[in-house]
This record gives sequence, C-alpha cells and structure tokens, in this order.
Amino acid sequence: MAEAMIIPYGGVGEVGGNKFLLVDGRARLLLDFGKCFAKWNRFYDFPFTMPGREREDFAELLSLGLIPEAKGFLKGLYTEGLPGRPVDRSKERRTEIQACLVSHVHSDHMGYLALLNRRIKAYVSEAAWRVARAYFEHATVRTVEDDISGFEAGDNVVAFRGDVTRLRGLPLPVTAIAVDHSVPGSYAFLVETSAGLIAYTGDIRWHGPYREGTDRFVKMARGADYLLCDSTHVDQGDVRGEMDVRELLGRAMETYGPLVVNVSSIDTDRISTIYEAAARLGRRVVLSIKIASALSRLDGLGIRNFPRLRDMLVYSRTKRAPYVWEVGFLGRPPRGYDSFEGYVEKLRSLEGKRAGRALKVVEREREYGRKYGGTLGPEDVLRRPNDYVLVTSFGSTAELRDIFRAGGPGCLRGGAYVQSASEP
Repeated sequence: MAEAMIIPYGGVGEVGGNKFLLVDGRARLLLDFGKCFAKWNRFYDFPFTMPGREREDFAELLSLGLIPEAKGFLKGLYTEGLPGRPVDRSKERRTEIQACLVSHVHSDHMGYLALLNRRIKAYVSEAAWRVARAYFEHATVRTVEDDISGFEAGDNVVAFRGDVTRLRGLPLPVTAIAVDHSVPGSYAFLVETSAGLIAYTGDIRWHGPYREGTDRFVKMARGADYLLCDSTHVDQGDVRGEMDVRELLGRAMETYGPLVVNVSSIDTDRISTIYEAAARLGRRVVLSIKIASALSRLDGLGIRNFPRLRDMLVYSRTKRAPYVWEVGFLGRPPRGYDSFEGYVEKLRSLEGKRAGRALKVVEREREYGRKYGGTLGPEDVLRRPNDYVLVTSFGSTAELRDIFRAGGPGCLRGGAYVQSASEP
C-alpha cells in the first residue's frame, strides 16, 4: 500500500486559501477548499471587477493560478456545470476524490466549494451549510466561484452537528470536533490513516466563549502523529474576550446620536455581546437584513450563546425596488401594492415558473422574518437614536447612507461608529 500523503494546493506560506488533499491508498479526501484573498485581490476588486459566469471565467481562475489544475491526484476535480446551469451528477467526470471536509463557512476555507465536481461529497456542519445556502439564495450576481447549486443536503452534502461527531460514509475514519471560532459550526478533524493519526485544526481560538471546545480538541489530538495547523496568528496579539468587548461597547452606547456597530454577519458570539450591552442600557438591537437573514437560518440548532431573535428588530432600508426575498423577509409589499397579503395573492394568481419561484421565495423568507420582533426604518432611528443600536455587516455602508438621506446633513452628529473585528 502506498504511504499516506498530505499534498498542499493552498494555505501554505499564505493566509487562508486552505486546500489540502489527503491521499492514503485509494482514499482521497480534501481538507477545505478555500479562496486566498491576497492572491485574488491582485486581479479582482470586489465589487467592481469579478469573475463571471461562463466557462472562460473558470479558465481565467486557472490561468491566474487562483485554483490548482485538475491533473494527477486532482483529475476530475471540477464541475462541468456553470452558474444557473448545474449538470446532473451522473454526467460529471469521474474522479477518485471521495469527499471534501469543510472546517467552517469562512471563504478562505470554503470559498471555492462551488467549483468542485458534484460527485465529491461535501461534509460540512449544519450551521455552516445553512449560512452558505442563505448567501447563495440572496446573491444578486452568481459567478463561477459561488454557485453551489447541485450540492444538496441529504444527497451529496452530509451536514453534521454535535460536540464530537464520527463522520460516516468516508473511506477513512474521521472524527469532527466542534471548536471555538468567530463563526458557529466550526470544526477540527481527526483522520485515522495508515501512517497514523492526523489532526487538522481548521481555524481555532481560545479567547471566545467556547474555549472548552478547543480544549477538547487539544485533548483528543494529543496522541496525533501529525498536526496540520493554521498559523495566521501565532504572535502575542491584542487578544480580548467578549466580556472586554461588552465593557467597551457599553461606553460607546453612552453616546446620544445614532450608534452603528459593524460586525461579521455570522459572528453570533459578537452579536450576543452587543445584545447584552444594549439591554443593560435600555437600547434595542436593530440588525441589517443581511445579518438578520443569516441568523434566522441558525435559530433552533442549539448553538451556544445564540441571541434571542424575538427581542431584536430588522432594519428596513428605503429601496425603490427591493429584491423578492427582501419583500418576503420584511413582510412589506413593493410599490404598487397596498398590502403584503395583496402582493402574495397576486403572485398566487399568476401563471408561469417565474411567478411560482417568486411565491416560493416570498413564503420561505416570511417564515424566517417572523422570528424577529418587527421592522424599523431610518425615520424611526432618527426619531429616537439613543433607543437603538444598528448592527451592520463588513463592507456595508448602505444603512448609514439610508439614514443620512432621510435626515440630511447633521443627522449623524453626536453618534458613534464602531468597527468590531472578531480576530486579533
């Protein structure tokens, strides 16, 4: 039998972009398949220049060296499908790679999952998969990098949960261990091979509320023969826990004007900290619709430290033409309709696939939107700015612009903007 090998195709000598292939006899397992943003940013500039939707755009990623060539052990690695045009799995090329173990949903670990051959099963936590689906369903433009259609839970996606989970259906024994990270559903893996036990950390930390998970992994990995470890932060950084953050946020909330806190859209620990700090000072948390949508998918999964959605509000931007999913999530009709119910009835009366798809999206999103305590617009924030904390996601200033347009010059005076990073 051939010796077991770990072949790096990304994630070595760089931050993120983890792509490792574990080969042991006939077993072929990918450990993450992520995007390296340092390389990506040399050629693209989000959201102005992006890869497109065609076969040529996929070839461009290859020619730029952003993804490895599908040869040797990687033969048959990539899908034959394109955005909006997934192929039947039986028509995909043959590949010896059986599965991809996804540690968590961050793009530098999962960002290129969409490119994989649909014969390759994705093993991913249920929390991570629900978030990935939400991003996919709400994407305004789908490129070759992010269209995960053709991956279906219960079929070629094995979604798991639990503190320690033995994964089934793999050519090697694999144990997934939940660890502390800035996104729920983060896991490390122990893989038993002919060469010994391999421990793969994914991304882990100790300064979050779930350090017991990381401690558990360390204990279980103590006898490992090989350690594949992320080393983005191995120095003495400014590491603070959520209790420190809560105290600092409490000071910021003593301001009078509008208060905006910018966070990662799926950092449930940080959002819970904001909620606790706001509750102490009698403020209510108002989430951007992007954050609210992602969180609503995670409700009911038993995630530790998960915020109470019913106590929070959803910010409703002033938009001339909201997306169909936004209409459903907020329960507010688009222009030309007197009521949301009237809009739904109109969709039901229409024939054709387009109307049917729209109705399905609206009804699905309405169920998620109902998990919250209501909606709130820019005029409400300006009327009583010290009653709320507006929570927005990285890279988004849409809510601030919306409030400024509603209130005019000076409306944000006396307020505060907090950039809240989850990592050291």
